[in-house]
Formats: sequence, structure tokens, C-alpha cells
Amino acid sequence: MNDVKWIKISTNIFDDEKILLIEGLPKADSILVIWFKLLCLAGKTNNSGVFLLNDAIPYTNEMLSKIFRRKKSTVENALKVFQEFGMIEVVDNVITIPKWGKHQSLDSLELKREYMKEYMKEYREKQKGKVCKTNSKTNVRSTDIDKDKDIEKEKKKNKKIHNFSERLIDYEELEKHSKSDQE
Repeated sequence: MNDVKWIKISTNIFDDEKILLIEGLPKADSILVIWFKLLCLAGKTNNSGVFLLNDAIPYTNEMLSKIFRRKKSTVENALKVFQEFGMIEVVDNVITIPKWGKHQSLDSLELKREYMKEYMKEYREKQKGKVCKTNSKTNVRSTDIDKDKDIEKEKKKNKKIHNFSERLIDYEELEKHSKSDQE
């Protein structure tokens, strides 16, 4: 599951006691940048806060120094501070973030994915239902329209016949009047 492109950071991170204490240290900005780079690397490797390269090789201080583009001494100092504050643990020479869930809640991410998957499935079914209803209405409407057209044609035809017969009647009336006038 290496497709996670984010880490969770609280907007009040700079109110955290550990961060406040780090800000009071020399080179605090470098230490904080390394902390965020560690969090990002942990998110990128997506291994529950355990820093392993290729699932077998633990990241060393030298490796992190190159990856973070920082002096080895600065990385070592930062890792020492993080370890003292309980922000990281080193177990069998492997760096870990013990409270990784605080920074990345993959369980909730997975739950959200499942929810969205189910939601989209139901949404698509509803949309299909609407399409089917619309298609059946369209079919009904088209036959209704055809019937309406036929009725209109019939009305026009009847109207023409009626008009024609009215003309005939008028013609007959005219003939009567003209005969009576002639007499």
C-alpha cells in the first residue's frame, strides 16, 4: 500500500510541548525540518513508522543524512533529541516512530476507502436505476408522441374534411340562394 501521499499533522503542532522544547534548542529549525522529513519518509515507505529500506535494510544515520541533505552530525543530534523525547525509538538498530497512528491513521484511511467504495457502488446503482426509468419513460414518451402525432394527423384530416363539407354546405346554400334569386 505505497500509494499514501500524505501525513496527518495537527494545526496546533507548534503548541506541542516537545516541539516547544525543541524550538528552545540550538539549531531548532534544522531539528524540526528533520522531524518533518522523518514523518514524510515514514509516510512514503508506509511501514507503520518503521524505517526500513526494501523491508530488510534499516536506515542508518548516514543514509538519512544523504536522503535529508543534512550533515550527519545534525541528523545524529536530531535523532538523539527525538529519542530523548520519546518521539522515536531505536529497536535492534531500526528507527521507529512508536506513536505512528498519531501522525498517520491508516486504519481510518482504509475505513474511508471502504466507505467510499460502498458509497460509489450504491450511487452507481441509483444512477443506473434513474437511467433505466428515464429510458423506459423515453420509450413510453416516444410511443405517446407517435400516438399524439397520429391523433394530430387525424384531427387535421378531420378538420379538412369538415372544412370541405362546410364549403359544400356553403356551396349548396349559395346554389339555393342563387336559384331563389333567379325565380
